[in-house]
Amino acid sequence: MTFVFYDTETTGTDTSFDQIIQFGAIKTDDKMNEIDRFEIRCRLMPHVVPSPGAMQVTRVTPFMLTDPFLPSYFEAMQSIYKKMKEWSPATFFGYNSISFDENLMRQAFYQTLQPIYLTNTGGNSRGDVMRMLHATRIFSPNVIAVPLNDKGRPTFKLDTLAPANGFIHDNAHEAISDVEATIYMSKLMRDRVPEIWQNMLNLRSKQNVAYFIAKNGVFVGAEFYFGEAYSWLLTHCGSNPNYNAEFAAFNLSFSPDDYIDLTVDELVSVLNGKNRPIRIFKSNGQPILMSKELIPQNTIAEDLTSDKIERRAAQIRDNAGFKERVGFALAGRYDDLELSPYVEKKIFDSFSSDADMSIMADFQLSDWEDRLVLAKQLEDPRSREIARRQIYFEKPELLSEPVRQELDDWVRDRLLTKDPDVPWRTLSDAVKEADELLETANVDEVAFLNSVKEFILGLA
Repeated sequence: MTFVFYDTETTGTDTSFDQIIQFGAIKTDDKMNEIDRFEIRCRLMPHVVPSPGAMQVTRVTPFMLTDPFLPSYFEAMQSIYKKMKEWSPATFFGYNSISFDENLMRQAFYQTLQPIYLTNTGGNSRGDVMRMLHATRIFSPNVIAVPLNDKGRPTFKLDTLAPANGFIHDNAHEAISDVEATIYMSKLMRDRVPEIWQNMLNLRSKQNVAYFIAKNGVFVGAEFYFGEAYSWLLTHCGSNPNYNAEFAAFNLSFSPDDYIDLTVDELVSVLNGKNRPIRIFKSNGQPILMSKELIPQNTIAEDLTSDKIERRAAQIRDNAGFKERVGFALAGRYDDLELSPYVEKKIFDSFSSDADMSIMADFQLSDWEDRLVLAKQLEDPRSREIARRQIYFEKPELLSEPVRQELDDWVRDRLLTKDPDVPWRTLSDAVKEADELLETANVDEVAFLNSVKEFILGLA
């Protein structure tokens, strides 16, 4: 088995409208011995405004975003995809990656017309070391040292967690250094709690999660929310018919009698409510699931006997109608969602046709003159717009004057719009953020933040 540990540094935390500016990865064997490594930086795209706070954390300077000797975003994402494909099949690990880096990588591949599901197709799978450490903290709480934040809550930030457990993290927020810290924490977990490590490793694929649920009529599910651990004794109670990775599990601390006859609409309200008796999981998101024998203390009420647990689980398991209605309720939660007008937000609206996928593959291998021709052949308006943008970023002289002017206006609107409801960061947003950081900055930070603010103002 091959592992690939990776990390990204970015212009901010919005996975749709920020961009990757640095990528680092280390390929290992299944013992986590290094085989190869890869890292790359790239330039800022002209329509993206970086977060001053992100720059402050990562120590990325304005020059590092504009260095003409760095590859463009398109070139860098091509290199990343090529390397990840070369290292496949593998399990791709990040730190908080399923919630963040994975979405950012998919957006990056989408915006450069490359297949977006690389890390979980073609024999690949994905894991999130932070989720695995959450599981360790919940099911074996004294194994790793977890520092507290300024609010007194446990924090799993890698730059504090890894040093608290003995890792010398001198270059935190450098992508390759964060990868090394992730590998260190993975080895620690594997050596100290091999059962939890192996169980979470097994749950990195949809197929294995489905097998776990089928094998365990009653199991423990867990999550970390805002530094607090939560766990529930559960039984499977339905799957989304429109999205087979999403499933529900009933919390056996609740009585099924109160819910088992509810309509689909009533179940939608239950799913969207607080203190939910039904928990929602994604089998492609490495859910934290364990056998009931590993149940943490205080998971269930004292009066919930083994017999009562089994009766409640059987009541859910044997009611096919209830499970079907729960599945419809899972799907019904999305009925009122409006489609976004922005290309970035349309990433999951539909799959590309085979014809478009073939054209996009040719797009990767062609010169820019031929890419202009290929762009016009794409059926999907999302892909046509993305192709047009990339040609504009790389070779604007190939576009007609009206198209160049249209895209000039588009970039200007991205940077300067005064609409407070746009989902991206504008220049005025970034300047405001810089000013707020300057109010509390120490002497060493003032010069850096002023240079960032000056750079942002110069983007107009």
